[in-house]
Amino acid sequence: MLAFSTVIRYHCNPGYDLIGAQQVVCNYTWSHPPPVCQKLTCSLPAIPRGIFSYTGDLPEYGDNVTLTCDNGFILERTETSVTNLTCGEDRMLNIMDDTCIDEDECKNSSACSVTQVCMNTEGSFTCDCLPGYDGRMCTDVDECKQTTRGGCDQECINLDGGYECACKAGFLLYRENGTGLQFLRSGETGLRPGDVLRLNHSCVRSLCKAPPVAPMHGTILSAKSVFQSNDTVPIECDFGYKLIGSAVAVCEADGNWTSNASCL
Repeated sequence: MLAFSTVIRYHCNPGYDLIGAQQVVCNYTWSHPPPVCQKLTCSLPAIPRGIFSYTGDLPEYGDNVTLTCDNGFILERTETSVTNLTCGEDRMLNIMDDTCIDEDECKNSSACSVTQVCMNTEGSFTCDCLPGYDGRMCTDVDECKQTTRGGCDQECINLDGGYECACKAGFLLYRENGTGLQFLRSGETGLRPGDVLRLNHSCVRSLCKAPPVAPMHGTILSAKSVFQSNDTVPIECDFGYKLIGSAVAVCEADGNWTSNASCL
């Protein structure tokens, strides 16, 4: 039994709020009813693109709080879309500065197919076809079946996701300025449709090997030093000799000369 005028003071553990009189006095009866300790509630910060879930009207001391980012967003701190937090004795969550940021889905190599390129957007992403592919499933485009045949001068070879040009026998693919002693026209780059010579598209005649040797007692009637495939040069016999065979030598597709001429 407590003596008259006894004073009792109350206090709550951390995380609790005292509701009622902090002290009571014994005056034959107690001056106030005993107080109660009630759990503190936590305030929740505003998290753009995020939402809190918890039990009750407000989370109380010791309660778990789940923060979930909207679809397409992740927590900057954890790089996950969900995290669990705790309401502390200071009426704050144990982490108050979490932020939801856009998730770059394109960092995942499987976001799009191998024929697509991933384009990240806020909260989502898109898969666009790579050059050379088209359609909803981004399938290969056969450029060689198109009217322009890829812009190839002679032969067009379709490849997965592209194409390449080729030339017939006796011709060279124009791969660089000066191929086959042919040079880009003034003001042209060789990269634009409509250029007279287009790099990796145009075909130029291949060069012949050394000029043909005249038959014994004969002469090659040409002052040229450079010849191209399908070029011909006339052959003439010296005075007093008769030409047997063809009167011309021909540069073949392989760059070699053919001639059956003889002077007898």
